[in-house]
Order: sequence, then structure tokens, then C-alpha cells
Amino acid sequence: MKNKLIKHLEQVLIEKIDVLNADILSLIESRNNDTKSSAGDKYETGREMTQIELNKLEAQLLKTKLLLSDIQKTESLKTNNYIDFGAIVYTDKENYFLSIPFGKVNIENQEFFVISLASPIGFLLKGKKKGDVISFNGREIKIEKII
Repeated sequence: MKNKLIKHLEQVLIEKIDVLNADILSLIESRNNDTKSSAGDKYETGREMTQIELNKLEAQLLKTKLLLSDIQKTESLKTNNYIDFGAIVYTDKENYFLSIPFGKVNIENQEFFVISLASPIGFLLKGKKKGDVISFNGREIKIEKII
């Protein structure tokens, strides 16, 4: 299951990287094709707005590449008896994949919350073992299995 989760996340992140790269190239091309008009201030304002948007896209691209790198690191991690980065955790409530902040994913009719260890529930799960119970948002959650 872990490999399927990783492959799914890699695919989604690679697709997002491709879209961001295309958006960046399009924006650069548009900016470079702009010709300076007699209304100099309007031209400079337009270029500045384009640059701000370009900076945002480049920041998103960098963040997405870092997430992809992090998810790829989980492939080589062996799971032990304690929850840590790269673990799949089955509980009596939900299933979690502790890796990157991503959200809900459905794989083979199973729902997983892909979360980081820095998330509130990830922080509570870190270091726990099978049979442990955590309290989150007023709910008791029992850890049933760690992969």
C-alpha cells in the first residue's frame, strides 16, 4: 500500500510541477513580448505585476519540488514499531500516511490523510506504537496498525 500511495503522490506532484513550469514559461514569454508604450508608467506597472506573479509561481514550484523530494525519501524508509516519518498508520477512526502535508487520498477504496509530522495530529502520533491511544479534538483514537 505504501508504494501505491507514494507513486500516486509522485504522479500528482510531477503533474503540478509540469503545470507550474508551463505557467512560468508562458508568463516569461508574455512579459518579454510586451512592448514599451508611450504610457511608460502603465508599462512599468504591468511588468511589475507580471514579476510578482512570476515570483509566486517560482515559489510554488520550489515548494512542490521539495514535497516531491520528501515523498521520494519515504520509499527507502523501513517502518519500525513506532510512528515516525514515512509510516502508514491505521487507527479505529482514520488512516494516515505521515510524510508531506497533502490532504485526503483514496487508494484502492481506502482513504488516507497524508499529513506531516508537524501537523497537530502528526505531532500527537509521532513516537506512538500499536495499541496506544491519543486524544484529538475530544476524540479518542486508537492505533491499530503501523506499516
